[in-house]
Amino acid sequence: MPELSRYLIPGAILVVLLTLIMPRTGKFEYNYRKGSQWNYETLVAPFSFPILKTDEQILFEKERHGSTYVPYFKLDERKYGEVESLIRQTMDDQEELSSVIISDIKPCYATGVIPDGPTSIENSADENPDVIFVQKSKRAEMVPREEVYTLSQVCGVVRGSIERVGRFADVDSVMTRYRLYELVEPNLVFDKQTTELVHKESSEFISPTSGIFKAGDIIVTSGEIITADIEQILDSYKAEFQQNVGYDGPIYMLWLGNLLMALILVSLTIVYLWFCKQDILGHLNEFLFVLLIEFIAAAVTFVCCNGKLPSNIVYLMPFPVFALYFMAFLKRKVVMPLYSLALLPVLIFCQGGEYLYMIFLAGGFGAVLAFTRFNKGWRQFVTVLCILVTMTVAYLSFRLLEGNAEVTTPTNLLYLCLGSLFVVLTYPLVYLFEIVFNLVSVSRLVDLTDTNAPLLRMLAEKAPGTFQHCLAVMNMAEAAGRCIDADVPLLRAAALYHDIGKTENPQCFVENQTAGIDIHKDMSLKDSARMIIHHVEAGVALAEKNNIPSIIRECIATHHGTSSTGYFYNKYLNEGGNPDDVADFFYPGPKPRTKEHVILMLCDSLEAASRTLNDYSPESVKDFVHRIYIGKYNEGQYAEADITMQELQVIEQTLGNYIINMHHNRIAYPGRKSNK
Repeated sequence: MPELSRYLIPGAILVVLLTLIMPRTGKFEYNYRKGSQWNYETLVAPFSFPILKTDEQILFEKERHGSTYVPYFKLDERKYGEVESLIRQTMDDQEELSSVIISDIKPCYATGVIPDGPTSIENSADENPDVIFVQKSKRAEMVPREEVYTLSQVCGVVRGSIERVGRFADVDSVMTRYRLYELVEPNLVFDKQTTELVHKESSEFISPTSGIFKAGDIIVTSGEIITADIEQILDSYKAEFQQNVGYDGPIYMLWLGNLLMALILVSLTIVYLWFCKQDILGHLNEFLFVLLIEFIAAAVTFVCCNGKLPSNIVYLMPFPVFALYFMAFLKRKVVMPLYSLALLPVLIFCQGGEYLYMIFLAGGFGAVLAFTRFNKGWRQFVTVLCILVTMTVAYLSFRLLEGNAEVTTPTNLLYLCLGSLFVVLTYPLVYLFEIVFNLVSVSRLVDLTDTNAPLLRMLAEKAPGTFQHCLAVMNMAEAAGRCIDADVPLLRAAALYHDIGKTENPQCFVENQTAGIDIHKDMSLKDSARMIIHHVEAGVALAEKNNIPSIIRECIATHHGTSSTGYFYNKYLNEGGNPDDVADFFYPGPKPRTKEHVILMLCDSLEAASRTLNDYSPESVKDFVHRIYIGKYNEGQYAEADITMQELQVIEQTLGNYIINMHHNRIAYPGRKSNK
């Protein structure tokens, strides 16, 4: 059982850190949902606040503004002078008339003259807009379309001037004679680039509010059903409260609340590990890793939900990667419970926390399921797709519950997509955690089982018989591990390295001895036993020298437990040796502490002993396996291991069937008769 200080001190440090980084605002005390009943007292607005538009309203206004096109014109201030000069030159014989015309059209050019017809407004969705932008000098203003003049209207003003003078019977002949239709030109020039820029800005910058809710007005009455309009007002009130009002009580109460909340979050993790996975508490590095992941998840949550960033920024965070971090180093059965605990700050502190909690919980579930199969190369993007699908389904399910399935926020979906991609981009941090906490990831264990690894190559060269024994033990251990959901990658690696110490003196072991050579022949039984036992110590030292992870070194140290070197021990007693002087015949231990240690011990003993069998019938093999299993039990080798009797019985049955199948009878091939 782990010491209290090993986890209470790190837990206390995490409580302090969480308390320091928690939001400094009070928790909004009301929980509500559209379509449900308001179960609190009648709520009266204590202060005035702006009514925020919903995402759907903003999206609708953007689409509406996108279809409204206000053309932009620049006033050419030189154009009137050019027209005036041309008219005076052309009508030099009608000085009085030209002066009247110039005087009458001056107000037209001061207001602005545009060409006739809709073609003057290029690419406009509205060919006859009600208003236009007119830029005079460096200042632009919106002008009603009807206040500016067209060329036809200016020509009408000219005709009126000619008629008012009254000396001409045919006005059209005067207009034609002096080319007045050609001399009058527009002074408003359509600016396509500025029009598109203004259009884009007006479409993007939509006011986020739609009015003010005054202090003293009733927001919702007790027992009233929350409609979409009431929900919008409540959301606006909540946003204003969190951003500008916050906590209005004694500051020490806020700190005390944060401290108690942090204490609850950390205590839940420690209590879960205490009752369900004490082996993690027994390994300080694993426990510290769990606490660090929970701290990072909480810190990310507090940053996203502090009210200073957009509330939907949380969709961008790759929370499912925390489930993958747990899966890289811990047993699969503890991954989702620990991930669920790490997500609790999202549930407690974020707006709409219950929705976000379920969305990211679904994303973590999808990540764990997919990453076990698609974790290498381009297939990692299949994991991204699985995470995105699970989170999107969860997101849409809440939209259905709210009756808004037909309107989804593109920004939220984009953030979910990017957040899923960030899961793969942030996963390589697992290698940093591996170094910092001296942990062993699944990928590291897989790399260690490569028979081209230096230690395994040395084992194959110096002790080929032992190497073949290790390969056989690896296959047996894998079969036994799968039947009780043990750590199979660890078992495979530990089985390959468990006898690495035999490379120090390979001829000492029967599987490596050359025919006719027995180095134990001239040695005492105690010296032979000590030489055999030494391979455990030598294996641990060699593994440590070559930076083999400690979790595998533990397997090397425990694969014989405190059992005896049976051959030399029994021979010593049979030859009249002193029963009280037998310490040299026993391995120093320690005894197995995990189910992986037990499996490796049994497979090692069974593989070696099975080579002495002459009868591989099912009855004989099962009796043989049971003797080995019971022998270890009577020696107390399972006493300290985290394994149940039911699991031991399953292992016994599995290994018995494995040996029977491995040593099945083969058919003798008949020889071919000679045709001679």
